[in-house]
Amino acid sequence: MKLIISRTKVVALLLSLFMTACTLPDPAPAFCEQHGGYYELRHYREDALRGYCVFPDNSICEAAAFYQGRCQPERSLGQANPLPTGTNIAAAVPAPTTLDELLNSAPLIFIGEIGPVVQYGTFAGYRPDGKMLTETDPAGNGLPQVPFTDFTLKVEEVLRDDGAIASGKPIILRMGGYATPEMKKLTENSDYPFSYTGDRHLFLLTPGPDGKTYGLHYGPWSRLLIDGEILRVSNGARQVLQLDSKKPISLQEFKDRVKR
Repeated sequence: MKLIISRTKVVALLLSLFMTACTLPDPAPAFCEQHGGYYELRHYREDALRGYCVFPDNSICEAAAFYQGRCQPERSLGQANPLPTGTNIAAAVPAPTTLDELLNSAPLIFIGEIGPVVQYGTFAGYRPDGKMLTETDPAGNGLPQVPFTDFTLKVEEVLRDDGAIASGKPIILRMGGYATPEMKKLTENSDYPFSYTGDRHLFLLTPGPDGKTYGLHYGPWSRLLIDGEILRVSNGARQVLQLDSKKPISLQEFKDRVKR
């Protein structure tokens, strides 16, 4: 009987230790922030999340790999911009401080609407030749794959064209994460809400490394909301666009600056 009781106590103790270990906080987020990055959850599959550490130079590491010393910024997954992703998204590039700064980042500017999804995919960054690093690429094999969504964009009014609209080719916006109506609702009050089909914006687009898609260099500042004659940033706060003199910039003032 004593032996049975002893075994029972041992099992109970082991179970208690196991449960305690399971509830210990993950050290990776704090480690990330202590070393100058910020931590965020990102989809690496449509139904699964993983923690990543984004650094000031816009490079990213899987948080656990950074904590364990298996990934460093100089050997990271590549540049986070123009592909910020996840459910707790903040723009990796600091907000612009002047309107010229915002405009100079965007060779393609127009008012339009987000159209249908072209594709969902994952990748680990870009190769020097602009091709995506995927699981099937030897250089990308084994690297955490970051999800993305490609949308077609419907052009309503052209303000600046880099030749893509005039050529008649589709304008493809590549956004990080798996964009769905549910994800849009989930992130609507975050620093970087998801967009989805039907959303109307004033787009300021930057060509992607592949030369085929475009990204949002300044995140919500590159995807403005038109509220009558008022322009708003498309983040959760939806603040009025105020740059330069800190005065609100109207839609007409914006158009006049683009034409200069």
